Amino acid sequence: NSSAASDVYKRQDLISGDYYFNYTCNDTAGNENTSNTFLSSIDLDAPIITVIEPTTNETIGENYTYLNITISDEHPENCTVNWNGTITSMLNTSDNFYINKTDLSDGVYYFNYTCNDTVGNENTTINYNTDIDTTAPTITVIEPTSNETLGVNYTYLNITMTDLHPDSCTVNWDGSIISMS
Repeated sequence: NSSAASDVYKRQDLISGDYYFNYTCNDTAGNENTSNTFLSSIDLDAPIITVIEPTTNETIGENYTYLNITISDEHPENCTVNWNGTITSMLNTSDNFYINKTDLSDGVYYFNYTCNDTVGNENTTINYNTDIDTTAPTITVIEPTSNETLGVNYTYLNITMTDLHPDSCTVNWDGSIISMS
């Protein structure tokens, strides 16, 4: 007659890494048996997310943007983007995750990324924003307003530029480009 005995051992305070183990049992007659060697991987680390593009506060002059991140993790599974409150899964090739956002209207868009690995570790980035601006500046000419003949040796060139993101203006004065600052 044989009888069975079982033992449970709880190994605590493990850190992320690979652990190899086997079991050896013996009986009172001195017989011994050793099991195969097993591998147990402990993964306590959340994926590290690196934002490639777009970066925060970026102004984009097209009505689309390519969202691109990479992650560093031993067991990557999935990444999503929360784009203005809508969560979408991202496509991936190896550790590179991406998605194209197209047909965007002018305006500010807010987003962040969340990635998880196969054992449930998760990381979420800070919130980012990008501004889509496909509208050219409006130029209002103040003076001179038409083809004028002046009786002085100077003229004022005065305009107003209207735009969500004004940058600079230049004037082409008789073939010379001059900055209007």
